[in-house]
Amino acid sequence: ALLERALQLSVAADDPAEAEECCACLTMAYFWSGRFHQMKESLLRRVELAHRCQEPYQLRHLYPWQAACTACLGNFAEAEQWLARAETAIASLTSPEPQAFLLQIRSILAVFSHDYEAAEASLAQALVLFRQMGPSILIWYLPVFGWVQALLGKREEALARLQESETLLASQEPGTILSGNVSLYLAQISLLLKDRERIATYTTRLLPFRGLFLDGLVDRILGELFTFQTAWSEAQACLSRAEEMARREDLLPELALTQMAQAQLALAQGGRGSVPRARSLFEQALALFQEIGLDGQVLAVQAQLEQLPERSSTRRPFPAGLSSREVEVLRLVAQGKSNRQIAEELVLSEKTVINHLTSIFNKTVTDNRAAATAFAIRHGLA
Repeated sequence: ALLERALQLSVAADDPAEAEECCACLTMAYFWSGRFHQMKESLLRRVELAHRCQEPYQLRHLYPWQAACTACLGNFAEAEQWLARAETAIASLTSPEPQAFLLQIRSILAVFSHDYEAAEASLAQALVLFRQMGPSILIWYLPVFGWVQALLGKREEALARLQESETLLASQEPGTILSGNVSLYLAQISLLLKDRERIATYTTRLLPFRGLFLDGLVDRILGELFTFQTAWSEAQACLSRAEEMARREDLLPELALTQMAQAQLALAQGGRGSVPRARSLFEQALALFQEIGLDGQVLAVQAQLEQLPERSSTRRPFPAGLSSREVEVLRLVAQGKSNRQIAEELVLSEKTVINHLTSIFNKTVTDNRAAATAFAIRHGLA
């Protein structure tokens, strides 16, 4: 409130330099509190002030930040437009820092899209530049690299980044935003590595940051940490707070990720109704990812849904042990549809369709589409 009042006064006094300083502070305050609509407005004002004050160098960060901001609100097409403007803004700059920062933002957007290979490639380039700037800069970005490598299943590389980050973090004051931001990534690496000791450690370190957004909703990550530790009530409380904040601030990708975490909590708890609840949550996340056009995430959620037990244990099993998804594919094959047409109808990749067909051929002891179609007709599936 004080910063917003200071901004009003600086605007009234027609002091663009002071207004820009207020906006800079407000931008990060909005970011950490998850208020991305206000952050977006603040960034737009800063772009205007940078032009007015004839300080185009400020744009090197403003455009990438605007890309990150719009992505967090679920508008990835607009985010790409801001990244393109950033490329133009930094093209003539000799400092390596703007290019490194832009690469890091690109990597985060790639993770949103479930394109971990592209994220790793961007971060590898960025880390070469960040290392040249010293440990005080490197510590902000090294943990992100380890997290992406963990997502790729590169355990040894992720562990090496984790350990190096912990060494850098040891020299920092605990309880700072820097400490919280680094701990958020190290917690996620620990989860992917299933490191129980570190999971307990980073749960404790993240507790003071509940209710904040540190490159992600802290409450969502805490919910996942508590789920791993079978602390059901704590996990539920954290994920409920994350869901409330994501809905209030229109953080659509975070809302979908929170729903996936809630689904995993339901499955981990087990008990009557856990599978239907998990299915409902996964389906809600799927609808959100489809709405915002994150195809990679759509495929990931569909894979989770396919692993769930059938809706009813009394359902008559399909012949040859076919799954419900395989039956869907087989029916479309029997209709004469191509792999591409099947992929489009079922919202799958062609590679996934091919994998399903291979499984169908193996289970039905057939070796081509015509034979599989005949099998479908014989068993009333076509």
